[in-house]
Amino acid sequence: MTPQREPPLCPALIFSFAIRWQISTEIRAKPVKPFSSRTIPSVLLHLAALTVLFLVLNYVGAALYNRAEGVTTIKPYGGIALALILILGRNWKWRVLATGLAGGVLAKWILGAGLLESITVPCLNTGVLYVMDFLCQRWMGRVIDFRAWRQLVRFIAIAALVGAISGFAYAFEQHLLKPLLLSSDWPTWFISITLSYVIFTPLLVLLATAGRAAFLGNWRRLAAGLAVLLVTLALNFLPLHLPLLFTIPLALLLMTLMGGIEGTALGLAATELVILTATISGHGPAPIAHLSFGHQLYFVQVLLCVMVVVMLPAAAAITERSKLRDSMQAALLREEQINRALRDSERHALAMADEARRASQAKSEFLANMSHELRTPLNAILGFSEVIKSQLYGPLGHRKYLEYADDVHRSGAHLLDLINDVLDLSKIDAGRMEVRESIFAVADLIEETVMLLRDKASGHVTIELCPPPPVQVRADQRLAKQVLINLLSNAIKFTPQGGRVTISALDNPASGIEVTVADTGIGMTQAQIEKAFSVYGQVDSRIARTHEGTGLGLPISQSLARLQGGDLLAHSVPGKGTRMTLVLPQSRVLRAPAVAVAV
Repeated sequence: MTPQREPPLCPALIFSFAIRWQISTEIRAKPVKPFSSRTIPSVLLHLAALTVLFLVLNYVGAALYNRAEGVTTIKPYGGIALALILILGRNWKWRVLATGLAGGVLAKWILGAGLLESITVPCLNTGVLYVMDFLCQRWMGRVIDFRAWRQLVRFIAIAALVGAISGFAYAFEQHLLKPLLLSSDWPTWFISITLSYVIFTPLLVLLATAGRAAFLGNWRRLAAGLAVLLVTLALNFLPLHLPLLFTIPLALLLMTLMGGIEGTALGLAATELVILTATISGHGPAPIAHLSFGHQLYFVQVLLCVMVVVMLPAAAAITERSKLRDSMQAALLREEQINRALRDSERHALAMADEARRASQAKSEFLANMSHELRTPLNAILGFSEVIKSQLYGPLGHRKYLEYADDVHRSGAHLLDLINDVLDLSKIDAGRMEVRESIFAVADLIEETVMLLRDKASGHVTIELCPPPPVQVRADQRLAKQVLINLLSNAIKFTPQGGRVTISALDNPASGIEVTVADTGIGMTQAQIEKAFSVYGQVDSRIARTHEGTGLGLPISQSLARLQGGDLLAHSVPGKGTRMTLVLPQSRVLRAPAVAVAV
């Protein structure tokens, strides 16, 4: 291609960057709306701006190639166009592709290229752009994050792969009717395409997608790092005859430490702008000032590419490590807060348990004191009422006095029973109920219980006593008798007039001795049985009104049975009756008389 007159490259390059930034800022601020007739002027304006941008970029690339006299130079169109697609969203892909193709054709036409070259080279550039976007979406995902070093490495590999493959297409296009010259045409295309995508795309995407907090929240450190970088760049343009190019990566590393990967991207963008603008203006870095313009431009392009390839993944890895460290510190802080809360909860629970223990102890002491305070006057009431009722010191004169004395005696006895139940329950809850074991016959236990309640059942229900087995048990006779008294008393209480209560005993080798009290009373459902075994539980209000009681008999009886290793079982059918069984374990049964004598 015949070199044309040298265009004003620096103003064109700066102008292209300004248009790109204005388009991306405006479109990101105004999301794409559904197409309508009202949006046609806005769409046409965007398409025109994109066309002008890509015309300038293609013109700059071709003009640099002409000015460098055939030395490989960068093609900024591809990298910037792909950055726009990633920034604006892939719904802008076809607009970018169409305007990029139009801008490339116009640039070739302005530079006086032939018809075939004016069409094939822009089409090849646009095809490479399409393939780059497709492979990025396929191998990196729909959401590309250049802050992850793995995605950066994949992108660099994709750019090199696409540049290498498309280089063969470019060589074939340049020598359509001639022998291929891969040694010259393929490197020209491969290097320029790879440099374009590697140098421009990641930096522009990082800067455009960075949040304002990434810069404003750390602007002092970024400003200090940027000042150091600019001083370092200025030193490289002074005729000091010192190899100072190595100081640029050190300044970029400082930017990384001060601002993370966003700081690195900002530093690389400033480095690219300063070095490219100065070199294109004919004032390249002092160490390469003796080289020709083409070789200077080639050198700075490769230098920038190396710095991007090395610094960006390293900055991404450092940033990820820093975020991981911050996350671990935050997790440790949360764990410490949780542990502190758990310790506080444990201390609170222990304090509440201690308070409950003290309250229970205070309750037990109160009930123990009240047992004496209540039982003493009650015993006096019962004794004096019994004396009056029996007219021990002579007749009272009027029969009403006898009735009142009998009422006082029965009411006092009932009140004493209630107090005894409450006190027994409190002793069981506090673990202060003592088990005083002795050996006694089951038959004697049953006979004594029936004898105590025979008068209560007289004229109301019939008590049937089945012959018990001739066995003895080692248990607390007082507590066992209290359980049977409660069971037999309940059976008499809840059996209608004329009913029957049966007491039997069974020596079960599997479970032990079973003493059963069965009645033909009102019965209970399973739910009512569960309620009856709860503390202060009474089956229903009608029964509670008909039959006096606190609802403590069954809970106390079950606790007393379990206190001796046994249990209290219930089986009931509403309307047919209830079977309550006191079970004492096999370990408490003494069958052989010899064993009983030995004990």
